[in-house]
Amino acid sequence: MKDQLNLCVEKLKNVQTIEPKDNSPEEERARLINVIQKQIPKLPLALNEVYEKISKQETDPKIKIRSLQNIGELFKKMKQEIARISEDQYEAKLEIYRQEIFKSIDIVLDPIDFLVPNVRHEIAHLERFYSQASNADNPILPELLDLIEKAEGRDITLSQFLNGYEEKGARVRGYSEIRVLNRQFSPFQFYENSPDAYWPVNSSYNQMCKTIEPLLQERKAEPELGKFLYRVKNKELSVVKMNDIFKVNKFLSELVKKTGKKYSYRKEVKKIKSMLQDFVALQKSLIVYNDDELEKKEKIILYRLSTEAEKSRLNIILDEAKKYIEAKELSFARLDMIFSKLFNKDFNIVVQEKSAEDITISITPHHENKYGRDILERINIIVQEIDYWYPDETKQLLFQNLSQITKKIQADEPIDKKEFLSLMKKYDQEIETNIRNTYPDKIRELNTVFLAFQKMFGGKMERERLEKRLEDKSLWAFITPMVKSISRNLSVLASGNASLKKNVNKFTFLQPASEELNQLIYDLAMQMFVLFDGVEGRSVTNMTNILSTFNDCHDISALWASFVYYSKKTAMPNLAVNERVVIQMSQNPRCKTLLAEMFPES
Repeated sequence: MKDQLNLCVEKLKNVQTIEPKDNSPEEERARLINVIQKQIPKLPLALNEVYEKISKQETDPKIKIRSLQNIGELFKKMKQEIARISEDQYEAKLEIYRQEIFKSIDIVLDPIDFLVPNVRHEIAHLERFYSQASNADNPILPELLDLIEKAEGRDITLSQFLNGYEEKGARVRGYSEIRVLNRQFSPFQFYENSPDAYWPVNSSYNQMCKTIEPLLQERKAEPELGKFLYRVKNKELSVVKMNDIFKVNKFLSELVKKTGKKYSYRKEVKKIKSMLQDFVALQKSLIVYNDDELEKKEKIILYRLSTEAEKSRLNIILDEAKKYIEAKELSFARLDMIFSKLFNKDFNIVVQEKSAEDITISITPHHENKYGRDILERINIIVQEIDYWYPDETKQLLFQNLSQITKKIQADEPIDKKEFLSLMKKYDQEIETNIRNTYPDKIRELNTVFLAFQKMFGGKMERERLEKRLEDKSLWAFITPMVKSISRNLSVLASGNASLKKNVNKFTFLQPASEELNQLIYDLAMQMFVLFDGVEGRSVTNMTNILSTFNDCHDISALWASFVYYSKKTAMPNLAVNERVVIQMSQNPRCKTLLAEMFPES
């Protein structure tokens, strides 16, 4: 091609007749020669793009697409320049040179598939979707196929294929627009992975379902677990597209959470917890966001905002969204919602979807502006305290009313603000009187147990002995993060920080410390119990109910006493006596009431 361009230059140098523009013939000759000569240095750059980026399988698809766009645009402009010169200088008889240069360009481009595999994976999905009988009257498939045909025939460049182009005075939609129709793909998602790439996540999901199904079958009478059984048994989910990963992750995370509190000691639960971590690692490798589209939309929205207050709210929302994006945790559907609202200057946006059970108020910039952050944070603490400390029956009654109001606030629906704040003040005073005044005692109790635990397992030999007894070599890998978290929260509570003089401010650190330490000791106590000879069936169920009641009531002293009791024993000759002994370890009134109902003879 370089030689052909040089021949064209020589032809222009020697041709007698040059049609001038707004200059002399010789000036036009020099200009035309310069135009063609400028094409020659571009050829090695194009070759470098092909050899170093496009032809290598390991090249990031994003980089490959940019390189393909660069190549396409380079040769498109080259063709346009040569064609224009040939047409304008008809007397110079350059047509044969134009044809040869065009042939060479086609030879260079012919082996290159401008529709990278990621795009072709999506096209295959779209063809299947729009070929369904329910979509028979939809004109999108013919439009898509026509676009593909033009791209493959080199009638349009990759940029035109992706972004659209003008034809006969009308705009032709590009693939980027077509792919998002009927919500098949999101503009914030990069092009699809190979279907084979989803085999590991589907395998992981199926294996988790298979692992946990026996436990769910065994405990299907428990409402919290029974609702999972059908979905797990039928393995109703699968990852076909990138966005499906978020749905599967949500289901598996909820499954692990619901089984993990009461049955954390079961091997099946420990196994699926570990498997969920593997699933998340796979998710991080498969989720790819369309960074260009995110940046483009952010600039458009920023341009539309007129005040600093609006820009500040935008930054708060986007900063939070970017954290989830970096962690590969924000679904594309969620991003669609976020940017749709931002485009309409609606800042009432909850970036990450909450659990349906969570009735706290996600404090968006809109809510902060309307109610004030301090008030909303105090309301959330009250809700969380009720959720954590109150008995289920009391909590459910309170939450029936509270949830309706907090949902209205979240959705920015009208409420009687004065009445609501008065109600929350009443709850606040009740909690202050009945619960918060016990926080110092609860903190001392947690510290006592935590220090005793650290003392008991302070040495390597003691830790190894526990691993051996519980037949779990990975035990401390599981325990260590919990211990660090507990230590961190208890350290804050012991720091003497001025803000922590108010009991209400202690809850933020007290709750996670209590939750994790109770769960840790519960898990270890149950692991010890189930390994005694002769322990099975009903005795395991009974002890699970006893110790999980301690856990639900946050009775750390009773849990610790149970753990120490079992750690000193080498055999369990009389299970009925053992149950009575353990039941008597709790001095918590709520615990004692619940256990008396479960075991009236004890």
